Amino acid sequence: MSRQYSLFILFLSSSYLVYYQLAAQQLSQSPRLCAFRNNPSQYYPCALDSLGLNSWSFYRCPDETIFDEILQQCSKTALSDLYPSLSSTDDAQLERISNFIVSHPVSDARRLITDFEDPFSIKKFLHERVERAGGIFWSNGQPLMELDEKSIFDSKSSINSKLNYFSYEHPYPPPVSEDELKYKKICYFTNWAQYRSGSAKFEPEHIDPFLCTHIIYAFAYISNETFLIRKVEDNDEDLYRRVNALKKRNPKLKTILGVGGWNMKSYAFSIMVHDSAKRKRFIFDTINFLHKHNFDGFEVDWEYPGIRGGLPDDKYYLTIFFQEFKEAAIAQSIVTGQPRLLMAAAVAANAEVVSNGYEIDKIAKILDFINIMTYDFHGAWQNHTGLNAPLYRRFDETGPEAMLNQVKNENMLMIIGLLRIFFFEDFGVAIWLKSGAPAHKLVLGIPLFARTFLLAHADQNELRSPTIGNGTEGPYTRSAGFLSYFEVCLLQSDPQWTRISVPDGSESEYMYKNRDWIAYDTLSNIQKRAAYVVANNLGGLFVWSLDMDDFNGIFCSNGTYPFIRNSLSLLPANMASYI
Repeated sequence: MSRQYSLFILFLSSSYLVYYQLAAQQLSQSPRLCAFRNNPSQYYPCALDSLGLNSWSFYRCPDETIFDEILQQCSKTALSDLYPSLSSTDDAQLERISNFIVSHPVSDARRLITDFEDPFSIKKFLHERVERAGGIFWSNGQPLMELDEKSIFDSKSSINSKLNYFSYEHPYPPPVSEDELKYKKICYFTNWAQYRSGSAKFEPEHIDPFLCTHIIYAFAYISNETFLIRKVEDNDEDLYRRVNALKKRNPKLKTILGVGGWNMKSYAFSIMVHDSAKRKRFIFDTINFLHKHNFDGFEVDWEYPGIRGGLPDDKYYLTIFFQEFKEAAIAQSIVTGQPRLLMAAAVAANAEVVSNGYEIDKIAKILDFINIMTYDFHGAWQNHTGLNAPLYRRFDETGPEAMLNQVKNENMLMIIGLLRIFFFEDFGVAIWLKSGAPAHKLVLGIPLFARTFLLAHADQNELRSPTIGNGTEGPYTRSAGFLSYFEVCLLQSDPQWTRISVPDGSESEYMYKNRDWIAYDTLSNIQKRAAYVVANNLGGLFVWSLDMDDFNGIFCSNGTYPFIRNSLSLLPANMASYI
């Protein structure tokens, strides 16, 4: 009897070791749901371990079962009922045997997973437990899968060859929410427009909350000392409150905090994303910051990874940062019951910057939408005149110049109503599409500003004429080489300016007077951008920025927000097709 008992124990122990070795080889990843160590009948998203939150949410297994981290499901645990003869086995060995036995799937798994409870928070006992049948794991209002069928995440992983970083993919195609099938009409609010004088002074109360689906607050920074999020203006917190108060008038409006911008450069971004501890601290601090100030999401405006103080491998660590932020945002949503924070990025449209700065196919799966900055293709820094945001390549453009636009003209066109829309290889949008970004996540940028040049010779005033620096400075924006659209309207009241339309693909205009030369877009030009978005199934339009439109309606004689009403407002509410 003693020999048989020893053989039985040896058999169970060997089976236990073999099974777990095979399971480890098969999964090769940390489970996405973890058993609560103080009570293994409860479990929670493993990502919570890295958040440092003071409140927790648990799922509970049915009676007489515990959560098995390898199988990612609840399993029977009544070992004494199954093997009563083992009751006298020493505790350590009994625990090993028990772990082996309960890790095997039971014959009627579906019957066991009928009494799951939704997550509940125990922080200050403010949240009540809500009963619901069925083992469904929810995120952002969407059911991910039933826990008794297979693991939450597929065991197959894609490995970043540079960092050996595992990025787990959902076993099913991600659910398409109702919001993904709506056009995004995104407006940037700048926290420095408050300092302009007179009628150009712009504050949150000037915003029409029904013009935009999303408002992005520009900007917060990352500290060069702590590498945590920080305010820029002294009154930012008051502005946060006033911008978010717009959601009382339009509850469907989403507000997002943009971090970065041109002036911040790359140093703090690069240092933070390269260090796992700094990433963790930044993510935790930022999530709390966003909720404290009632924002619905977070936008990274890093200009640009790999340059301007960054490191050559920034793009790989940026992918990791996005992945970790997304996982933390999901976990925080589960804990609090609040909607998951939105994640977005403002990105370059220049082919070289894009190639060196982003892992497009990876980050496109993580982000909710991507704002492509399809402007600043030409400026006084190039020493010749050019258009700020040409829609297509002109017929006379060749070489690198042909790439500085939103779409390159090939040989096909379509007629939409009375608009001529070209569908060509794109060097602003198509470099993202061709690299794996889905069209419905890409948002086309429209500049509500002009670029100014100082001509080298007054009688050489066509495109590509030589220049020697920045041109006219606006009386309100006071920035070299730059004019808001309402300042362009002011100048056009002077008949001495000669205006030239460039319709052959560029769909832009320029005007000159003496040695001043200005590239800008008209209302008709901007309407074509909206048509292009609809025709190509893109995700929407964004404008930079609210304060540079004629928001008061006193400069351009076209009512309030004439440029936004002729671009964003032209987009229908819903996309005609998804694929």
